[in-house]
Amino acid sequence: DYCFSIGCFFALIITSSILLISVPVVFASPDGWSSTKKMLYFLVHLYGLD
Repeated sequence: DYCFSIGCFFALIITSSILLISVPVVFASPDGWSSTKKMLYFLVHLYGLD
């Protein structure tokens, strides 16, 4: 249980970092949404939420 919560904690930090970096990039680049959609689908698949 302890190891699992550590893993979740790191996953949360990594996800937050990705969001913090990707959101400004999306609004800055003209074709940002399409590339971000791919990354979102990848993250969703990674977490097994699809």
